[in-house]
Amino acid sequence: MGGKGVPMRRLALLLVCLTLACETTADRVNKDDPEGDITIKPDEIEPMANFVLETQRLLVADFVKIQCSSQFFEQQIGYTRDPEVVLRTPVEILPDGSRVVTLKSIHGQESNINPDTLPRVYFGSSGLQIRAYREIRIYMKQPKDRDKPLFLRVDARSEVGEATLWVSGRRQMEKPRILIESALLWSAEKERYIHKSAVD
Repeated sequence: MGGKGVPMRRLALLLVCLTLACETTADRVNKDDPEGDITIKPDEIEPMANFVLETQRLLVADFVKIQCSSQFFEQQIGYTRDPEVVLRTPVEILPDGSRVVTLKSIHGQESNINPDTLPRVYFGSSGLQIRAYREIRIYMKQPKDRDKPLFLRVDARSEVGEATLWVSGRRQMEKPRILIESALLWSAEKERYIHKSAVD
């Protein structure tokens, strides 16, 4: 592992992407103008970037549903698949404007599956990585709640056996369902966005 220079350079790049996607305004959050632009400052987004993009987690389950704001996360999400054993569906547009992509395992093996052939989604080069024995569905949503402009929710379930979470290479959790959530929330008391995350 390197020093702080590499993560901070990556964070700077992410902030550029965010700035392009979200025009800034002098008024941080104008409740009387729900359609207006907002400003998210670098120190507000840094904890979310660290939690999702810099903390090494591996989540494996049968079925995984990922919901996230297209702003910020669309530039950070990556897919890896072997086209011979994993089908990636065309993008589906839902009535609310969300875009959905599905990665589905088609190898048919019931045991002794090579983990490198599983559908895989990752955030950042050393952050959260997700693999599924059956299917991963990703929902890219246009955030409409100014109180929660950026969010990620990962719902992993296993029908047989347990969903498993490793952190920095160590097994941390095994249970039928594992949830990982991260969001920026507006704090009226602090007059700024604060980061909240949970693993359950």
